[in-house]
Amino acid sequence: MLVSLQSCKYDDGEEYKPHTPYYQFTAQDKLWFNYKVADSLIFENSTGKQQLYIVIEIKEEIKKGAGYASFGFFGRGNPDHYYDGIKVELKRLDTLSYNRFEFRRTLPQGANILNGYPPGDKGEFKFGGDWTNYNGGETLREVSGNINVSSEQLDLRNTSKLIVRGKTYNNIITIIPSQPNGPIWETRKPYINTLYYDQKAGLVRMISKSGEVWDRIL
Repeated sequence: MLVSLQSCKYDDGEEYKPHTPYYQFTAQDKLWFNYKVADSLIFENSTGKQQLYIVIEIKEEIKKGAGYASFGFFGRGNPDHYYDGIKVELKRLDTLSYNRFEFRRTLPQGANILNGYPPGDKGEFKFGGDWTNYNGGETLREVSGNINVSSEQLDLRNTSKLIVRGKTYNNIITIIPSQPNGPIWETRKPYINTLYYDQKAGLVRMISKSGEVWDRIL
């Protein structure tokens, strides 16, 4: 006798999902967050003034359950998908401000428990986070913060080259504000309007609203 596993349940009523989607980092994804704890990022302007950042923590979320579809009397139900994520936290040493880069491979656009999950789909790779001095507006999407990078930007076919202090970076994305700042950002007085981020090297250049250039030197 054949039994369909799609609708099978355990004796206690918990649903069994043998094909729960797992959106896993690819080898190409991992190149975008090539950081280690204690790594330094030093930026310098034309007058020799510097900004120094250091990686203080890396938080991994590997095969993390999400999108719980049901909430029973004894707690939440099973996850309807799994994702990989990583958070890179940095501290700027001269101001003690905290910054965060966050990467996640998760649901393809439009997929959910109601619409279903395309079989074999690898999901979308997302990049966001918070950069204290950046002029981007806050978002509360899956990857929250004032850095909002679309999956299309992370496609290597859409990246560009950039030379910084004589060094060539081959896969650059340009991050600019996609929406006006809300009141919460007015207290930060953000002045950086453009970020240049390379797939392998990370953040390599910042440009202020006035056109001041901060280049990565280490």
